[in-house]
Amino acid sequence: MVNTHPKEKRAVYQPTGDEYMINRHFHLPAIYYSLTVLLISTVVLVACNGSESSSGYKTLTVKNRIASFSCEYRAYYNDLDGPGIVDSAAHRFTSVHILAPKKYMKEPNPELGKGGTVKMDYIPVSIGIIAADASKYSTMPATVRIEELLLDEARWPHFKLLERTSVTVLDVHAELIAYEVDGFFVGPPMEYHAQISFDRDGLQWDIDAEADIDMAEVVRADFDHVVATLKILE
Repeated sequence: MVNTHPKEKRAVYQPTGDEYMINRHFHLPAIYYSLTVLLISTVVLVACNGSESSSGYKTLTVKNRIASFSCEYRAYYNDLDGPGIVDSAAHRFTSVHILAPKKYMKEPNPELGKGGTVKMDYIPVSIGIIAADASKYSTMPATVRIEELLLDEARWPHFKLLERTSVTVLDVHAELIAYEVDGFFVGPPMEYHAQISFDRDGLQWDIDAEADIDMAEVVRADFDHVVATLKILE
């Protein structure tokens, strides 16, 4: 099983005089954490397009050799990370993250020997979609993936499970969880997370949202809309 610590996130330090800008990307679901570097190094360009409708939503369309799907997301989100593909002997999945506009905040200077504060930027909300070839992860069906994620996140001192339930997505059984957990590195001290996992036609799907705790209500509605509008394309 592929797994590293659930709070392993990437940050890029960019010195600018007396200030450092830190660009934070949110993590993938637990089974895929340690593949982040692999995804960056082996990313393959795939078809992806988005269009904005008069309803205030954009349509994301992804088509590649692993999965073809579409969904709607609120026009507030202004960037995409991916879609990318990892296709190797051990791992085969595609992923895309829908990103909110950056926020800025002051944090203690992380450079040793220097006091004061520095300005940092971070992404306050990310909604991610991962579709993985189930033949590569045959021992990790949806229920197990959710259990493993909970085991990882429950190690944090302020973890609080808000919801765990079974739902139906695309006419198949799915597992849904929502919880609060300690923030990491840049951003507020607590975060809101939601994830839904299901298995369908040889693919393992994980859709997750990660957000500042004060945005939980609106982000949950955004997350639910992505799930509700998910369509598998032929």
